[in-house]
Amino acid sequence: VDARRDVRACRVRLFQLMGVPDTAAESIDMSEALLERPPASVDDALQSGVERRYEVRAAQAGVAEGRKRVDVARLSSAPRLELQSEYLQRTPTGVLQGHQWNTGFALSVPLIDGGAARVHARRAYEAYQQLVAALEQTRRQARIEIGTCYEDLQARYADLGTSEEI
Repeated sequence: VDARRDVRACRVRLFQLMGVPDTAAESIDMSEALLERPPASVDDALQSGVERRYEVRAAQAGVAEGRKRVDVARLSSAPRLELQSEYLQRTPTGVLQGHQWNTGFALSVPLIDGGAARVHARRAYEAYQQLVAALEQTRRQARIEIGTCYEDLQARYADLGTSEEI
């Protein structure tokens, strides 16, 4: 009974770490479905579980946002073409009509900014590199947690097999 309880607890933990709902572990009774083994190898568990983890997905979103910041910072010193328009409604006087549209284009070309754009882009890229490093660290930590829990679960299954033979 203790071995089955240990298997159940370890199985629930593994599937939580992998981000997969474990319907067998959620059942209250100790049925045979509980004794179904997890993925065949730790590689299968890692591949299916690491990218599903919430912290990994959050880190991936942070990396994507950091990449966008780098792109925006690099484009801050690029020439810009803007369309400007306005509509005026006023009381007609003399030859002027009551409605007036003004439309035009504006071209902005930064000539000298004292290197501020380059510094801003470099800082954004450094922040992006830190986010990438944090993502890799999060993935490594997830692999370690899933691998450790998987090995523990395999040991619990071995204990369960030994206890059932007795």
